[in-house]
Amino acid sequence: MYEALDSFVRVESWTSFHWADRDRFFVALEKIVRDPAFSPPKVGDYITEQYRKQYGRNTNPEERDRLRKHYTDAADTIWRYLKATGQC
Repeated sequence: MYEALDSFVRVESWTSFHWADRDRFFVALEKIVRDPAFSPPKVGDYITEQYRKQYGRNTNPEERDRLRKHYTDAADTIWRYLKATGQC
């Protein structure tokens, strides 16, 4: 399911926190957030996995952790909003 985020993480700038990257994340998230098996922490796991795959030995733990937290929190906020408003 989380492969839907590939359209987001395959763009070179995905780690920049640029508004266009944020918007790409939201578009990708829309494809999975209503799935009953959706889990915001698993979004973080996927982000971490993709970061490690792309940067290998050059992994910056601070950047990796910041990205994981940022996108997990964003996914959680959206998911909770949709649940609270009966949209998933």
